[in-house]
Amino acid sequence: NQPELKVQICFQCHPFFTGEMKYIDEAGRVEKFQAKTEKVAGKKFVKKKERKRIKKLQEKKAEEARPKSLREMLTKKKE
Repeated sequence: NQPELKVQICFQCHPFFTGEMKYIDEAGRVEKFQAKTEKVAGKKFVKKKERKRIKKLQEKKAEEARPKSLREMLTKKKE
């Protein structure tokens, strides 16, 4: 068992109540967040489903442009 410890904190000396309480951001989290928001400011946001659809279309176009056989590949080189 731990001995009982009594502490009295009054509104006259506690930093929260006196207005002396300061938040210290040593890791720079606030600055990192602000930098991220500034980086994407003014950019258009695309939903995840739309990005997937666009990616599939691009892959499909790349697949169609790619030669399907050796003969097709050789005929494209001659042209």
